[in-house]
Amino acid sequence: MKRRIFTIQSKTVIKSLAVFLESQPLDPILEVIVQEKKKDRTVDQNRLYRLWGGIISEELGWSREDLYSDLRRRFLVQIYERDDQGFAEMVNSIRKVYSMGMQKRATKMHDYIVERTSTASATVKQFMEYLKEIERDMAGKGIILPHPEDRYYSAMGIKQQN
Repeated sequence: MKRRIFTIQSKTVIKSLAVFLESQPLDPILEVIVQEKKKDRTVDQNRLYRLWGGIISEELGWSREDLYSDLRRRFLVQIYERDDQGFAEMVNSIRKVYSMGMQKRATKMHDYIVERTSTASATVKQFMEYLKEIERDMAGKGIILPHPEDRYYSAMGIKQQN
């Protein structure tokens, strides 16, 4: 059977889901999973990340590609490891390979994971945390990042008072 996803936003969708479920045969057995819909990072978060990436890479003399890889390795991997059991198991497997004395192999595996770890998979909350970690880290290096009003407050989930 083709996978079906119902995003519950109204009573009408709930009714449609009920009709769909009632129309399903009992064989084969189906599995229904209900979970909170994750909101992807916002446009303002992405714009702020790109702005900061340009500033940081210039300050450090790094390419943006090297910078983003370093930031993902130091901050995003830990966030995903904490929030995603499958990701955590993968990282723990690499740690086991390392502890078994295969450091070069584990390092290659870790580098591979970091390169495939994407900010596009981050929820709004995860990406906000990632941005805060970047800002804190850069402040520690003496790099003060700008807070443009058109995106910073929205990106960081800060309500502005009028």
